[in-house]
Amino acid sequence: MREEMTVENPFRNDGPMDKAIPWISALLAVALAVAAATSGIGSIIKAIAVLACASILARAVYLIVRRRRTSQ
Repeated sequence: MREEMTVENPFRNDGPMDKAIPWISALLAVALAVAAATSGIGSIIKAIAVLACASILARAVYLIVRRRRTSQ
């Protein structure tokens, strides 16, 4: 007899992607902010990139800390 194979959703709560997305977001935000800061674009755009990076980092840190507190 043949068994039904099911694949678990990696985006479910406490799934592998749910845990990895804040880390990926933080790394990508920092990389893009560094790229913008070192490029030859205007200072207003650089400031916007740094502010966007700070807000994304704050959200990622919040999600990481919240997940660690609820898992204990």
